[in-house]
Amino acid sequence: MKDLVTKKKTNPIGFVSKKTGKKYEACICIDDEKKEVGLEFNNNSGGKSSGYNCPLCGKPLFANNGGLFCRNEACGLRIFKNSFGHTLTDGEMRTLVTKGKTKTMTLVNKVGKEYEGFLYIDPDNKEVKVDFPKKNKTYKKTGILWLPVFLMKKITR
Repeated sequence: MKDLVTKKKTNPIGFVSKKTGKKYEACICIDDEKKEVGLEFNNNSGGKSSGYNCPLCGKPLFANNGGLFCRNEACGLRIFKNSFGHTLTDGEMRTLVTKGKTKTMTLVNKVGKEYEGFLYIDPDNKEVKVDFPKKNKTYKKTGILWLPVFLMKKITR
């Protein structure tokens, strides 16, 4: 406690993850700027520094074979390398972290069907989600309804 008060940081302390049971070390530290107490993880505690900061909280993201992970427990953003049936490349991971979304890519649903979509970081739920590109649809008026042209072909057959 003396180190925490005087140096704003403790020596590394051993912890055990509630979710995985994995052991790791972290220092308890005080962030005067944000007026909060948090954990600072060592690079050998479940990953190496990715060189990127979390787009949601600004803390460092750590990388391992599974993806990128924010070590700020209050944030907890996780970006898995295998998402929505697609293995993200390093470039796609970089784009997702720096721009908040990827370009349109081929994804695979749970039953194995391919579709086009892009991944984005949802700041409210602190997770990666998928969205779909807007298609340029041509509409024609049929009576009082406007229907996409591809539907009209099916109806008139």
